[in-house]
Amino acid sequence: TVLGYGKKPTIANKIFSRVVRTVEPHLPELLRTSDTIKRSGRNAYFDTDGVFPDYREATNELFCELTALNDDVRVNGPIARETLTDALRRFFFRLLSPVENTDLTVVDQLIKPQMVGIAPFMPFARIVIVTRDPRDQFCDIVRRRNSKSRFRGADRAQVFVEDYKKRYHSEDELLRENSDNVLRIRFEDLVYWYTETTERLERFLNLQPDPGRRQESFDPEIAIANTCLFRDHEDEHEIALIERGLASRLYPFPD
Repeated sequence: TVLGYGKKPTIANKIFSRVVRTVEPHLPELLRTSDTIKRSGRNAYFDTDGVFPDYREATNELFCELTALNDDVRVNGPIARETLTDALRRFFFRLLSPVENTDLTVVDQLIKPQMVGIAPFMPFARIVIVTRDPRDQFCDIVRRRNSKSRFRGADRAQVFVEDYKKRYHSEDELLRENSDNVLRIRFEDLVYWYTETTERLERFLNLQPDPGRRQESFDPEIAIANTCLFRDHEDEHEIALIERGLASRLYPFPD
């Protein structure tokens, strides 16, 4: 079952932000300013009931648990945090459990590296991070008409480098802390090494290989047009800056 495909910001971010805004006033005082709460304070409005049929009931149950936690005068800081973590784990498990009698639930953009704080609430999930050569990522961003304002100025390449250093750091942290249920693959490997990369994904997700269905949604012969974009970029100095600043993230493209 595929849930929430293509919705942005991430589904996990939206769910978590919306729940936090609902329950935060009822949390113990020492949890209200926690890193978890701060990191998830963005607005999130989307059709939760349409995407997750159990959302309303699951949220009500979570609300009741946290209200009881807040009313329990015996609860101290460590106990409150542990109880909150357990409640959120049950909440996400209920939302993301397989539905419609299927064996697997797939959620596009469930979590981003900068949302690493959410990962402990979903120990049952398998997370696949797809990275891309930063030069191509930069070119793709600046080509978009709706590119973010911070990537429109004269210093856009430097801004990009600093932004992606933070993203990569969070990504590495996510992998270190959750090595068993997080896999990082490169978009370019799906293009140039499609069969081998697909087999890695199948093993990680415990899927039975089905060669006949491969390339139904991703054709490497088409996707190759989205590689090596930097070679046609009009400002070679921007590319050079990215190559220096993010050298370890460059993809070794074939000649």
